[in-house]
Amino acid sequence: MIVPLVAGPLMGLLLIKHSGGPFVLPFGGLLFAGTLLVTARFGPRIDPQLTLPANVEFQRTAILAMLAGLAFSFVRQVIGIMMRRRAVRALNKQRVQLLAAAEHGTGASREERVRDTVPDRQAVNSTTNDETSGSNPNRTMLVVGTLLAALLIGLALVAVRGKPAPGAGLTADFNLANVPYAGREDAPVNVVVIEDFKCPVCKTFEETIAPELTSKYVQTGKAKLYTVVWPFLAEARRLPTDDSRLAAQAARCVYDHGGNEAFGSFKSILFRAQGDEGTVWATKTRLRELAGNVEGLDTSKFATCLNSDATAAYVDAEKKVVEDARVDHTPTVFVNGREVINARGQSSYLLADVSKAIEDASN
Repeated sequence: MIVPLVAGPLMGLLLIKHSGGPFVLPFGGLLFAGTLLVTARFGPRIDPQLTLPANVEFQRTAILAMLAGLAFSFVRQVIGIMMRRRAVRALNKQRVQLLAAAEHGTGASREERVRDTVPDRQAVNSTTNDETSGSNPNRTMLVVGTLLAALLIGLALVAVRGKPAPGAGLTADFNLANVPYAGREDAPVNVVVIEDFKCPVCKTFEETIAPELTSKYVQTGKAKLYTVVWPFLAEARRLPTDDSRLAAQAARCVYDHGGNEAFGSFKSILFRAQGDEGTVWATKTRLRELAGNVEGLDTSKFATCLNSDATAAYVDAEKKVVEDARVDHTPTVFVNGREVINARGQSSYLLADVSKAIEDASN
């Protein structure tokens, strides 16, 4: 997030400083687009929750904003060229008229009369350049226009990010009728965890926080713990195979043929076997091997389900539901339809914040 926001104003400064240069348009475009792509490619490796730059909708909006800024600069340069050409034509016309008048003049030599009466072409070009790029009114207009473009880009980023005001949190009305969960059916509080099986932070959540929530709230009948899979990381990393999606399909196959208990077991197995998020590890072959460790699962039916992509449509539909809810990172935790946030109004999956949200929902 920070790098594209810095690159935008930087490009604006370059447009101001080099607005007359012939290379400003391609250089400005490369600067912005290159920064955006580098951030999308390497940013999540530094911060696993930095997923927005890799979001297709974000990139589309950012590129459109960039093109609008470049179009503004292009139009300005075209206008400058037209003004210079018109000034040159006027100068040439004036030269012809003055030369004709000088032919019939008396006194000083013809050359002296022409030199004294015909404006210097270089001076006209300099004046025209000043009118199009250096004069105070036009420079002020350029500065204002650049600042306005930067503001619009910032607003577009906020709109695409879809983040609510600090302290508000997201709200989502998930249809949980066919979503796997752990806990008693009549538990009054619904805790929904949005996860990707390739997400290392999700693995940490499942190994450290989920067990505490299970013992404190799930096993006591206070809450049900739902798992909604959002397979986005492989696509975000531009991996050759979308193994986030394959893992989600496999988990759904396990649920369809084994129910909640089998799903919970397979989810734990997947996170224990998790590979590097930047590599393809959840292949169909590997997923079939892992499913063989789920007690009571009919591995033949599972293999048929996975090989035929029988659950692909469900996985895609669930992914759309998550994205429509404006979720942009994993894990994201909802309690009774409200995103868990911390005291600073930021999304949180930490035990203390999730516990507080459950306690508040129980009262």
